[in-house]
Amino acid sequence: MSDTSRRALVALVLAVLTVAAAPAGMLGSVAASSHTGNAGNTGAWSSYQADTTNTGNTTTPVQFGGLNFEWGTDSGDGTDIASSPAVVDGTVYVGDDDEVRAYSVADGSETWSATVNGQVYGTPAVHDGAVYAATEDGYVYSLDASDGSQNWEASDPNGAIYGSATVASDGTVYVASNDGFVYAYASDGSLSWSHDLGSAAGRTTPALDEDNDALFVGDRSGALHRLDSGDGNEQWQVDVAGGAINAPAVHDETETVVVTATDGTVAAYDFDGNQQWSDTSTYDGVFSSPAIHKGVAVVGSQSGIVAAHDIDSSGSAVWTETYDTAGTLGIAVSTANDTVFAAGDNGNITVIDADAGEGRFQVEPNGDTVATAPAISGTDMFIGTDDGTVEKFAALRVTSVSAPDTAEQASPFTVDATFENTGSTSASPNWGVVVGDDTSAQDVQQIDIAADSTTTVSFEATHDGSGSTTVRVGRQTETVDVQARSIFSVTSISAPSSTTEDEATTITADIQNSGDASGTYTAELKVNGTLRDTKEITVNAGSTDTVTFEHEFKYVRNNEVTIGSQSTIVTVTEDGTSGGSSGGSSGGGGDAGNVDDDTETETDEPATESETESTEDETETEAPETETATESVEDDQGDDSSSGSDSDGGTEDSDSSGENDDSDSGGESEPTATVTTEGSGPGFTAVVALLAIVAAALLATRRDE
Repeated sequence: MSDTSRRALVALVLAVLTVAAAPAGMLGSVAASSHTGNAGNTGAWSSYQADTTNTGNTTTPVQFGGLNFEWGTDSGDGTDIASSPAVVDGTVYVGDDDEVRAYSVADGSETWSATVNGQVYGTPAVHDGAVYAATEDGYVYSLDASDGSQNWEASDPNGAIYGSATVASDGTVYVASNDGFVYAYASDGSLSWSHDLGSAAGRTTPALDEDNDALFVGDRSGALHRLDSGDGNEQWQVDVAGGAINAPAVHDETETVVVTATDGTVAAYDFDGNQQWSDTSTYDGVFSSPAIHKGVAVVGSQSGIVAAHDIDSSGSAVWTETYDTAGTLGIAVSTANDTVFAAGDNGNITVIDADAGEGRFQVEPNGDTVATAPAISGTDMFIGTDDGTVEKFAALRVTSVSAPDTAEQASPFTVDATFENTGSTSASPNWGVVVGDDTSAQDVQQIDIAADSTTTVSFEATHDGSGSTTVRVGRQTETVDVQARSIFSVTSISAPSSTTEDEATTITADIQNSGDASGTYTAELKVNGTLRDTKEITVNAGSTDTVTFEHEFKYVRNNEVTIGSQSTIVTVTEDGTSGGSSGGSSGGGGDAGNVDDDTETETDEPATESETESTEDETETEAPETETATESVEDDQGDDSSSGSDSDGGTEDSDSSGENDDSDSGGESEPTATVTTEGSGPGFTAVVALLAIVAAALLATRRDE
């Protein structure tokens, strides 16, 4: 046989062994992987005007053809919510006088409240598990979003902060103060920098464009500033109007900043400070920020005018409409999915078609004046009123829920919910079922529901506890009596790392019952996948007990011992030795390092001719142990096996000796030749078959030569 042919065959053998040695599941891991999207409704409203660029716009899974009142809160003290709520991960956050409050989106119940120094006029900003709020007394707070506990507070500003905090992706917090300074805080609350605007900031919230390290801030003198968000250096300043500048809004696509002012000015500037257009005649006064939606800036005014300006042209009005107001603050706007939400200071909210400017319908909140733009999240609208009330209106609502009267502990049961879409277009929101006091939903699904229609969806739920609990979808709830049962798991297994042939070996396992009822568990002892013994053990509720087995191992080898989900390796050695031989001998020694299935299918033979030939010819390559794989080939050769006698030195005699020894041991039959490596399963069997073919080809080539 040529060196080239021999090397090719050896390479093939090694390749096969490499596949065989791969951990279980590795080859199928990519195909089996999946990605789960976020649960809950889409379109978080995480800060003032939705995001760090103050666009006042979000994407929702429905166009709003109708809104139904879902719930309203009552803080009990008639205080003032002076800005829009923030809505993130199923919680509504508001500043209410000198408190920050958190409410459940599902039912409006208060989750927590935290008292701060001074009234909160702005919208809380929610980022990475923290809520940030600024106060009239010049304090900046970071609160834990889950319970309202204080992370840190800062009091560097010497003037009131009437706007909201803006939080960058790295946790940097920006605020503009009435002392004329802009402050930047690191995520730990330490002051990073401050910049003097030269004029009080007024009620403005910085707009942050992180791609360009640009922070845009207006002041009460009518000037717009661009600062470097990293160090606070001023890039440019332009005089926009004769009145105070409201919070600017950024249109990322065209790198345009749109600003409004209390004197009625609406203007747009590029990122270099060049004016693109200005409108000083349409409005008598504007006290709110614009909303950026599909290339237009929507503006609401003190007198009730609502108009959409084309951003990337001359700023001409695409449409203009007028609605009733009380004439104080006028109208504040937000947008979502071709819809404008115009909140008037007279308490009415008008829902307008964003393309045509036509009013679709009006909503009358239960509270008093709505001073700021609504927050839109998913299929819901949230508002705050000047009497301290937070209200939720829904375009898609749950009208009914049904669940079984009883269910078993930690066992799935079905909950059916009926949804109604009052919108003018189809919707595909994500919904799930909330069980008991859980803070997250189970079995979250995307629901497809046509416009002005209803649909019923089935959810699968489980409850780990027992007793009476509730299931909730939306605001609809049902009560389920969960019956206690025993829930078993094997938490650990213990056995000696080594033992000798025919020695009684003790194996123990801890059985835990995490259920609320006592019960009996049947423990199964398996050795290399084969059931060897069973025992029943009774475990009380919430307790752990130990089950004990005695087992005698028959052969010198490594054995995988399993009880339930736990397993360990026990190495069986010859009596009086420290371990089995890695190769065979005429005495029929076992193969230490291979895990046998303990079904007496092990053949304790020395290395075959094909292996020793490979070792002689390819001394630089250490071939993996494949004794038993090639033994099957040797057995299949019949008399031809004697052709390897020169190198193997009496292999056949050793085999027959091993057979006699094994057959006399315990009256057990001689094992057939099988592979004794640690793999298992159909894929491994295929690899073994391929290995046998390669070995046979190698042996046949040797005989031909």
